[in-house]
Amino acid sequence: MIVTEPRSTATVVDSTTVVATHISEIIKRYAHELVGRQELQQLLDNVAASAPKVVEELIPNQLSLGALLRVVKSLLKEGVSIRDLRTVLETLADYTGLTKDPDVLTEFVRQGLGRFIVDQYKLEDDTLYLITLDREVEDIIAEAIQPSDQGNFLAIEPNSAQRIITRIRSMADRFGPSGAQPVLLASPAIRRHVRKLIERFVPHMAVLSHNEIPQNIKIQSLGVVSVNAG
Repeated sequence: MIVTEPRSTATVVDSTTVVATHISEIIKRYAHELVGRQELQQLLDNVAASAPKVVEELIPNQLSLGALLRVVKSLLKEGVSIRDLRTVLETLADYTGLTKDPDVLTEFVRQGLGRFIVDQYKLEDDTLYLITLDREVEDIIAEAIQPSDQGNFLAIEPNSAQRIITRIRSMADRFGPSGAQPVLLASPAIRRHVRKLIERFVPHMAVLSHNEIPQNIKIQSLGVVSVNAG
């Protein structure tokens, strides 16, 4: 249990700062809708100015601009910064020989950016608060993943989906008042499907995979999501 000390003083923030912060949050929330091919090409041109081989090796010989855009949009939609676009491109160049699926490539990029992703959620002492899925829940989700021409999708039974979502939301709400900012941990194979499952119902909960968490991070478990919970 985390206990926070009551604050005896209030911080006064001027209206300009409030508005600027609000606008910044809106831009971050909808960044994936603001980036198109033209904007992405401009970002690539900026990288090419200092590291031309990084861009030349990848685009368009190994990956199309459209596929790269899907990866970038997927990252931005989950609040992952693409400021270090060079690392994004270098990671993609390492894995496009294995797959051209933008969803799978996104997971590889997330692993490459793991330290920066976790930085958003860890405390100053490198502690990360986690909610995990038990084996049964992971198996239910894994078995519900179906292939299609457009990539894999989650075809989970509605009652099972509702139970899982309810458990996750309940656990997230339980720790909200404590001051902790827990993230949900899932295995790499199902991480993106878990995120899609809960994004409408628990939109502010980040979903990380085991492969994204650096070794120096201290893990603090806040509980396990089980469909058999009371």
